[in-house]
Amino acid sequence: AAMPEAEATGPGLDLSSSKKKKKKSKSSKSSKSSKSSRSAEARPTTPVGVLKPLVKDDHLAAAYSFQLAEGAPTLTFMFQNHSQAAVSNLSVVQTNRDAAALKIPESDPVASLVQGQPLSLPLKIDTSGLTSFTNLEGQLKYTAADTEITTVFSLPLDSLSCLVPIQSTMDEFAGLLGSGTLCPAQSASLGANGVAFDAAVAAICQTGNLSVVEKLDAAASLFGRAIDASPVCVLVKQTGESFSVDAKGTNEAFVAQFVQDLAAKLP
Repeated sequence: AAMPEAEATGPGLDLSSSKKKKKKSKSSKSSKSSKSSRSAEARPTTPVGVLKPLVKDDHLAAAYSFQLAEGAPTLTFMFQNHSQAAVSNLSVVQTNRDAAALKIPESDPVASLVQGQPLSLPLKIDTSGLTSFTNLEGQLKYTAADTEITTVFSLPLDSLSCLVPIQSTMDEFAGLLGSGTLCPAQSASLGANGVAFDAAVAAICQTGNLSVVEKLDAAASLFGRAIDASPVCVLVKQTGESFSVDAKGTNEAFVAQFVQDLAAKLP
């Protein structure tokens, strides 16, 4: 399982926010010798709301991200006008609302978007269909140089892209596991193929959009929330020449699909 490359911010987009450098706290001798790592430095670098490229045409570059603002699922589109013509009456229209796992409202038209100007367009989403996954098909409609333009897009959906790496404390994590509300463990085994445990955990976090709760020499607790706000608790262990992955959550169908998709990406 090789660690995947970091997510791009999309073609023609200059929208990535600067990452604040984390100050390293001074550790005592006892903490240096401890096998447990619970600091923020142990968490993956993938931020909540990471931008993924969507589409680019002669005038607009577009990217998207999923976010959970106070538990409310949001699909945020990011646009940038890379042409010399002003863009106006920009709207996003979903064309497969009847079949899609996620549904978004039609956006109000944006008055104007000049050259080089970035635009954030957050839309609340309906996640009631998050037991199956169908790509979100849609259109960007806008006017540029007195011409009405329609650009078709397909936003890929799988369980991995529908997870947000929310940070959790060990107490919160243990509380969920002991709550009696989680489904039976959904499990998979990943071949080690000579990959060190730390690298494997980093790859699982990057691919699965998970946050590290606690990491020992050969075991790690990981956490995330699906965009319907349901929790996903993951335990990774190294057993010989393989890594076992056990996941639990309140949305059993989602967790089962998540484990299946993760194993397919990291054989």
